[in-house]
Amino acid sequence: MRKWAVIVMVALFLAGCSSETYENDMKAAKTAIESGDLKKALLSLELALEQKPKDKAAQDLHKRVAGLMDIKTAIDNGNWSDALSKASHLAEDGKVDKDLDTLLDKYLVAAEANANE
Repeated sequence: MRKWAVIVMVALFLAGCSSETYENDMKAAKTAIESGDLKKALLSLELALEQKPKDKAAQDLHKRVAGLMDIKTAIDNGNWSDALSKASHLAEDGKVDKDLDTLLDKYLVAAEANANE
């Protein structure tokens, strides 16, 4: 009986650690987003999703950050029509995070201005 009590206590402790790790990873992602470090944000979100793979907030934020990184890559490569297409699709997905949405708007304006040249 005592053995089961210890097992249950250890399981509860580990579950608590998992939740705390998830929260720390999400905070790190949001801090990275605020500072404009999309790579670090993406890595933190991937760690959070390892803890809670079905978490909708982490999934949505991960999708948004990955999409912005794709847009930035297209812009850096001078592929403005690809950047415009990706930015337009991401804009249609709706709002997720103020800092990310501001960056998306910036990319969208730049892509629109340059895609027609």
